[in-house]
Amino acid sequence: MENKLNEKNIALFLDVDGVLNQYRVSERIKRFKIGYDYTFQPFSKKVLRLAKLVNKYNLDVYLFSAWTIDDLQRYLPFKIKGDTRKWACNVNDISKEYKHSILIDDEVQGLFNNVGERYDLDSTIITYQPNYNFGLVLKDFKNIERILKTTNE
Repeated sequence: MENKLNEKNIALFLDVDGVLNQYRVSERIKRFKIGYDYTFQPFSKKVLRLAKLVNKYNLDVYLFSAWTIDDLQRYLPFKIKGDTRKWACNVNDISKEYKHSILIDDEVQGLFNNVGERYDLDSTIITYQPNYNFGLVLKDFKNIERILKTTNE
């Protein structure tokens, strides 16, 4: 049976640390000692702005993160559709089901497959890299929305 492209939705592959969280080293060390809850700010402005984009553009969100759906879902006002285990090969496979795909990660260059080898994303996947010190800021949301508008035309 042939896979049919999902013409309506866009896949959004989302990292958490350095994207929704600031990525300060001191905070990261505390997180490892205390747990993920310490550094994640539930329903922060970033999360709420992202939720508006998810709803407005009917995005299917997949985690591209060391976080798991169980760790994160209770903090988000939108549903996570799946988890890529931060492997580019999984992103490539999932993105084939969509007309458009966007990956937001503060470390886009460091992609690997499930056996630890360097792995490249398909050229059809749009990547967006925020500054890991700040995570997504207002100008990033504006840029991402511009990308979404372009892919929706």
